[in-house]
Amino acid sequence: MEELGAQLKSNEYYDSVSYIGQSAKSKRDMLWKDINQDHGTGSYPVLKLSEFFVESMDPTFYTHGDALPKQKLGLITSRREKLIHSVAGHALVSLDAVANPFTGIFKGSTQGIIRLSSSA
Repeated sequence: MEELGAQLKSNEYYDSVSYIGQSAKSKRDMLWKDINQDHGTGSYPVLKLSEFFVESMDPTFYTHGDALPKQKLGLITSRREKLIHSVAGHALVSLDAVANPFTGIFKGSTQGIIRLSSSA
């Protein structure tokens, strides 16, 4: 496991094959540990909101790991910053699902994390 001391694991770790191949419980526990290392309040990146209109929404649907991949805006390649719903709370959840065609937690799981944010 790639520990960064008291720091959070890197986004690259949460995109890695070794991370993706772990059990849901193991991934949930690692994410929850990282989430709980920082109880500070986030901020609203008002000055960067114009980037919202040029970034692709596809990675939010097609990324296999739990961190978004780097994006290219013009000549700059960087990690995608959360521009909307940038301040949120998190909780551990379980989901008892009825039969459905969906995958992941929507099949039913005791290993979920929910992120709640306002959209005002």
